[in-house]
Amino acid sequence: IQPALDGSTTENIHPKTDTKQLPLALVVEDGDPARRAIVSLLEQSGFQTADFRSLSEARLLAKNKTSPPNRPCIVLDWNLSGEDGFDALSQLRSQMGPESKTPALLLMDWKSKSELLKSDGLRNLGNVEILTKPVKPSHFKATVQKLISGDTHLAEPNSSQDQKELVQTSILAESFPLKILVLDDNEVNRLVAVQIFLKLGYQVTCVETA
Repeated sequence: IQPALDGSTTENIHPKTDTKQLPLALVVEDGDPARRAIVSLLEQSGFQTADFRSLSEARLLAKNKTSPPNRPCIVLDWNLSGEDGFDALSQLRSQMGPESKTPALLLMDWKSKSELLKSDGLRNLGNVEILTKPVKPSHFKATVQKLISGDTHLAEPNSSQDQKELVQTSILAESFPLKILVLDDNEVNRLVAVQIFLKLGYQVTCVETA
């Protein structure tokens, strides 16, 4: 058990040697396997981490008072159960101070990313990067390092690559409308299958047994 930011103790803080020189990543992800994988990738990239299963757990953190070189970043599951992504990010940032602009890496499914890119809400999120699940380790590491370095940009809803992907998935789903049922007793396999079909523009129903 290690000391939390407010001096209390918590099992969620994972410090490394000489933490004064390490950036802090606050991880909020309700999937245990995914959260453990994210923490591992962050620590491999030189971060100390504080991870939580829910927004209510993360609210227990005191306001971060680290110096600019050690400023925190947020890694947030945009699709937390029972939470609105915009509100969750706002609450986490507010813990860093009333004027916090803490950089955030948003993890979401393809459908959520498509909806966000089509809306005006993305412009109000500030310093963020978006990764769709399942996340490739190499892509994750590169993106989070870019985010914490401050060498990041807000993705534009009309960027050519995102727009191209949205058009391609829309055309496929419209040209070949399907009702897809995924039957698999392995949770990881089901999650991967859902992400693949969502990326193609389809709605999916998953079941564990027939």
